[in-house]
Amino acid sequence: MRTYKKALLLSATSNSPLCRPTLHDHIQRLILRLSKLHKPALNDGCGLFYESFFEEKSLDDATYDLRMRLRRDVVSKAIEKLPLDRDCIDHQPLIVDVGCGVGDVLSSLPQEYLRVGISYSSNDLLLAKTNCDAKVQFVKSSALDLAVQSNTADVVILLEVLEHLENEQAALTEVARVLRPQGFLVISVPNSYYFPDYLTLIGHFRHYTRTTLSRSLVDAGLTVVNYLEQWPRIQILHYYPYILLAALHRLLNSCQLEHKSLYRRAVLGRAYFSVSHLIQRRVCSRTQAELAEDERTTFLVAQKHVE
Repeated sequence: MRTYKKALLLSATSNSPLCRPTLHDHIQRLILRLSKLHKPALNDGCGLFYESFFEEKSLDDATYDLRMRLRRDVVSKAIEKLPLDRDCIDHQPLIVDVGCGVGDVLSSLPQEYLRVGISYSSNDLLLAKTNCDAKVQFVKSSALDLAVQSNTADVVILLEVLEHLENEQAALTEVARVLRPQGFLVISVPNSYYFPDYLTLIGHFRHYTRTTLSRSLVDAGLTVVNYLEQWPRIQILHYYPYILLAALHRLLNSCQLEHKSLYRRAVLGRAYFSVSHLIQRRVCSRTQAELAEDERTTFLVAQKHVE
């Protein structure tokens, strides 16, 4: 495992906003540290850390959180626009979600696809199975050794996974292996500031810029073909009301007014959805040209090179 010093150096080598943490970055870091108190750290063991990464409440987060809903919508629309062979009688497009979390993205995709969810964590797979229809297949596997035959996947989804892997290049090479010729990768990685303690807090070895991500993709035989909306304004506008409501939710639970879900509380739930609706109305999606010009955009579609 890389040392903190080396991990920080990786982020500081590029001329990017990652080298200039904002007040928002510091606030996020502080709240993250508070939220991870009494949780396993990465140095407690990789298995224990990732088996505890998602909990039952994560199912509600995946279903109701504005950011998760928008991300699912972006992925679904991006895949819908890809030139996949949907009309061939003998071939159903195969979509593989590597690091599938609780399966919310797979559950949002049409059943016309063959859908496979892969995760390193047995707990994630149990949660994902409760969140998806019976046609979705799940496999316990590492991103460095995917249990998928070479040249079979039409689309691989890799959302917020690459930053968790010490050997990112080996993972991207493995993704390229399983993709069909001219197959597609839908990938997102963090573009906010990297702090050294993110390694033990959330298992992040690095964060990315457009340049560093594109370079890694090219080295694995993948070419960027499209940029996807990452909603940077919504990420910030949503963060503070969500943190406030989540804190109130925890306070009520500690006062014996227990409820499993913030989103399904009578008052707090309505407040959350009202704020989310207001934020969504205030922020417009950007054109492909605008996304291409925004160096912060690290949510994109890449295509496997034809040899």
